[in-house]
Amino acid sequence: METPAETKKTPALSNKVVIIAATAVIAALAIVAFLLLSGRRDGNATGIGYATEAKVMLDQDSLQAAFDEALRNAQDGNIGLKYQNDAFSSNGTDFECYIVNSEANKYDMFLTIYADAELTDQIFLSGLVPPGSGFENITAFINPYALEIEVPESEGSTTNVRISGQQIVSAPMAIQNKTAMDLSVSATVTGEVDLTKTDMKLATSTTKGTGAEGDADYVAPATGKSAFVYLQAKPATDTTGAAATLAAECAAWAPSAYAEATDVIVGTRAVTKDNLATLRAATVNSGTFVSYNAGSIALFRLTGDCVAAPRASEWKTTDTFKTTIAFTFAPATIEKYAITFGTHTSAAGAVPTVTASPTTAAAGDTVTITATGVAVSDTNVTATVTPAGGTASTVTMTQDATTNTTYTGTFTMPAGAVEIVVNAAA
Repeated sequence: METPAETKKTPALSNKVVIIAATAVIAALAIVAFLLLSGRRDGNATGIGYATEAKVMLDQDSLQAAFDEALRNAQDGNIGLKYQNDAFSSNGTDFECYIVNSEANKYDMFLTIYADAELTDQIFLSGLVPPGSGFENITAFINPYALEIEVPESEGSTTNVRISGQQIVSAPMAIQNKTAMDLSVSATVTGEVDLTKTDMKLATSTTKGTGAEGDADYVAPATGKSAFVYLQAKPATDTTGAAATLAAECAAWAPSAYAEATDVIVGTRAVTKDNLATLRAATVNSGTFVSYNAGSIALFRLTGDCVAAPRASEWKTTDTFKTTIAFTFAPATIEKYAITFGTHTSAAGAVPTVTASPTTAAAGDTVTITATGVAVSDTNVTATVTPAGGTASTVTMTQDATTNTTYTGTFTMPAGAVEIVVNAAA
């Protein structure tokens, strides 16, 4: 796992909990962290039986009040992961690494170390590592009448974002990558229905039915008390990590049908989805988290549908199901493409110095072009970005009002190498 090249020793972390110390040379370690979503303990310190519990809400006021409380509980509920996996030694014999359940987390965590990238040779398994505090659970609701819920669009805002048309609703949740490497996130999901308390069932496909009546593939809508629930994840557009902003983005996340390639159905048997989401690396300086980048944060939710008016037994507020979700993190392999530079020009004869950040980029990444040393008389500055074998596009460069000689612009990286040329004209 990568750390900045200039780092020569394990950097300090405030309030850090060192949970792994390696006293031998460790090569090519794969580290998997399981974050246990919701925090209700059953008294077994090594257990992983944590669950979300979804409850039926049948009226607008109760649903909004319950969701507001869940939103308050989830304000600090985002997941951060920190670790130092490059080991350095002062005596050539002893090496130290650490993995930290970030002090900002509100979840317990346990961690496993493997000696191989295939995750088959396990050499370490920790017990539960608490972050110091945690809230009781992630709240989800069965909302059979698809009642609306309102969420403030930002901290203290009086303008609300509405969650509309969703029969399965969960409190806003996000995973945040605070490390210097790209991570692949997988999830194992297990559902549970206590038949001594409810007669509902977890469905294995949509309760709405499929196809048109009379067609060979027609499946009639379900009529029994059942819910089709699945876990979804997607990249967040936010890069601040602010809880209120992420909550509003979750609320604005439109309902979407189950997709086998990307979603995980909640059933009574454990189901694992590899690479549910990819978290892009954050900006890290000498082992210290600086800021999130585009793609460093992923949103996740429980969603789905249910039978609005069961034929034999109506919905009751005592109808519930539980879901256990365990996320695993492993290094992600993302193809990145070269960014090169052609011959820049200047009408005044002062050819600017041009850089790009990042210096290599994956498809969809935002790349920032910076031109410095631009002549004051060259006020019309543009950049031409030419993909290999593709058509050039023009990027408008904006002048820095402080220096007057620095210009910046951005473009979205295509799936291939690009060449950048900056032209400064009067």
